[in-house]
Amino acid sequence: MFEDLRDLLGQSGAALAVALLIIGRLFAQYVNKHFFAPYLKLKAQEIEERKQSRAALLSASRGLHRVGGALEHGSITYKPRVVRDTAKHGTGESETDRVYRKEVL
Repeated sequence: MFEDLRDLLGQSGAALAVALLIIGRLFAQYVNKHFFAPYLKLKAQEIEERKQSRAALLSASRGLHRVGGALEHGSITYKPRVVRDTAKHGTGESETDRVYRKEVL
């Protein structure tokens, strides 16, 4: 009689363990889908934006370095762009001002 009871408890214990594993797995999928996945997606976007901005800065830096080197060696001559200053005309300032273009990164 005790052997039958042990077998019954052993079988029901195994079924309970399997049921708990299935419920635990479903709960983990739910938590992952609704809580961790959006957070990880946001972090991945931030990392990608940082990579792109870092690449843009590096590209701009390389371009400035090339232009600077060419200016030093004389292969490029720099002439500042001169524009007519119509807004300040008559205020005592010169009619032409040198405008140096500044790139915004």
